[in-house]
Amino acid sequence: MNVALLVCEETPAYDRLFRDLLESVPEGADITLHPYAACRGILPSTVHDHEGYIITGSYAGVYEAHPWISRLLEFVRRAHGAAIPLVGVCFGHQVLARILGGRVEKARTGWELGVRTTRITRRQSWMGTDAPAPEDSLQLIYIHQDQVVTVPPEAQVFARTDRCPVAGFVLGDSGEHATVLGLQGHPEFTPATAETIIRSQPGKFTPEVAGPALETLSRRRRPGGESGTENNAESGGDTGDGTALLPDAITLAGWIARFLLEARGPEVERLARAIRYRTVLPVAPSGRAVFDQFEEFLRHAFPDLHRNCTVEQPGDPGLLFTWPGSDPGADPLLFLAHYDVVPADPEGWHYPPFSGAVAEGCVWGRGALDDKGPLMALLEATENLIREGYIPRRTIMIALGGDEETGGSGGAVRIAEDLARRGIVAHATFDEGSVVAEGMIPLVKRPLALIGTAEKGYLDVCVSAEETGGHAAMPGRRTALGRVAAAVTRINQGGFPLRMPSATASFLRCLGSGGRGPGAITAFLLRHPRLFAPLLCRALRSAPTSNALVRTTVAPTMARGSAAPNVLPARAEMTLNLRLLPGTDRPAALARLRALAGVPVAGVADATRTAGTDVVITELPGGSDPVPDSPVDTKTYRILEDVTAAHFPTAIVAPFLVTVTTDSRHYHALSRAIYRFVPIPLDPARLSSIHGINERIAIRDYRRAISWYYDCIRTLGACIDE
Repeated sequence: MNVALLVCEETPAYDRLFRDLLESVPEGADITLHPYAACRGILPSTVHDHEGYIITGSYAGVYEAHPWISRLLEFVRRAHGAAIPLVGVCFGHQVLARILGGRVEKARTGWELGVRTTRITRRQSWMGTDAPAPEDSLQLIYIHQDQVVTVPPEAQVFARTDRCPVAGFVLGDSGEHATVLGLQGHPEFTPATAETIIRSQPGKFTPEVAGPALETLSRRRRPGGESGTENNAESGGDTGDGTALLPDAITLAGWIARFLLEARGPEVERLARAIRYRTVLPVAPSGRAVFDQFEEFLRHAFPDLHRNCTVEQPGDPGLLFTWPGSDPGADPLLFLAHYDVVPADPEGWHYPPFSGAVAEGCVWGRGALDDKGPLMALLEATENLIREGYIPRRTIMIALGGDEETGGSGGAVRIAEDLARRGIVAHATFDEGSVVAEGMIPLVKRPLALIGTAEKGYLDVCVSAEETGGHAAMPGRRTALGRVAAAVTRINQGGFPLRMPSATASFLRCLGSGGRGPGAITAFLLRHPRLFAPLLCRALRSAPTSNALVRTTVAPTMARGSAAPNVLPARAEMTLNLRLLPGTDRPAALARLRALAGVPVAGVADATRTAGTDVVITELPGGSDPVPDSPVDTKTYRILEDVTAAHFPTAIVAPFLVTVTTDSRHYHALSRAIYRFVPIPLDPARLSSIHGINERIAIRDYRRAISWYYDCIRTLGACIDE
């Protein structure tokens, strides 16, 4: 787990102290600390850069008007809004309380210094077997004058001292849903560290205050002192400076590590539950009940969404949510997702594909990426906005299809037809289709946030031939399967010509201007894709992923002959799947296939028999023409671009030609623009898990997706003028 340490004071060396603290327990081996000098205004670029945060102590007070404190408070607020685990120690504890609605003041009793008895008043699940019974005590080091006097709303106090009523609090359920942990004491301090701090501040700590405190620390450094012999590795662990952590500090180290590793907000559990519904198509009629059960789950998971939206079921299966905006004359925004998934064979999975397992920092299961993860992130963001009282100017519509993986005829098609009957035209439609691609193009080192502005068409064709069947021991010169194979070979050898569509040209221009990748000559070529189209097309055809951007592709996917190896088939057929480049519609693609396979026989239309090969090429149902480009020079696209850049600051944001088909194609006639993007970073290995094995989404990526949808809806929902 990658955890950022937000260091709020130059001394002592907090990065070393916390590293040593976590290394004192086995669970700490699963945590990697990344220090940031927050006291100098240095913070991660986004709250999603790390999976958790620890905020250290400081000599400053949280109420002091330092610019770095203001930045830190805002950063913590955003991290909490994204449900990222937060641990605060001393000053960090007070930061958490203040920004989340609590109150911090100087203690009326003055400084609390030295080793103090800390009583545990409420047991927490992450304390594990180390948890003392309520009112049992720990011996911890304290150095503070400010303290939390009022905890944030819904926070639970679980520890106190005689002079500090809020020595520890959590925010969230006491169990697995807590994501905020505040500790007033210093488990990371050794007695020697605390003694050095006290002795170095004679003007701050008077002898009357410092003397008794130093005595409590001295007792912990002497063999036979209270709590046993602390100055040895067995009882405290060597921290590298000849001293040892207090034994109870090591106990607390285990608590902190387990809290960070186990902490997850309810949004993670909701996603895990969503994955457990086996919404797989096609199913028998009795199997459709699981879709009803999933829809019922959504009603319970997102109560504010259902209370504030009109919820309809025009799809079979399929849902339509309408969240009214304040400007009824403004065209709505339409967000799409789907809750059906492809089948999953459990063979080879690390965790069962419908277990929704939360492990190794991820949520595992079929649909985690395609498309229940994005669907749940969209609904989480909308629920949060509604709960906060946000009212968009534009109406927000959310259409959830239940059969995207099988073409969308029952879900997206019916919902789109319903909207068309009402005369609704969306200002913009947003769907899946592209991601933040990592390692897609070797020459470009930066991630690519690919916003799909156009979509290739889809066409399935059947190439068939008939011949007298018989025994394979006595074949004729021409067999049905041989003729089909010959025709498909000619189609594959001829293929479709290379061509530079506008979406690919725009994509290449962004790559050429993105820096940190192509050399000067390559970057110049990329910035002028039309001028150098022949050269660039030839370069792109070398890899399957880039070849698909400049060519209509043809893929033989299914074949059928006889039922036995020694029988000649009376009929043979092969299915070809085509993805059509913009500018090539289905009739043109069919004509090309027939020309490649042979000369068409006059008078045969839909299923054209070809001379020479004597095969029939037939269009199969479910095809769609390419979806034209959506504009990239509008305010809507610029907002989408800006929100994406804010969440993925190292990425190149670029328009892109989507090579797969999405439900959005069914909404083309009622959308002024369609943008296809899922805010999830994927490298080739994780991308291959979609429809494959071990599909999973990292928890931090899921939380980032929720924040992206939140910002997108909030910003676009308020934008009326283009």
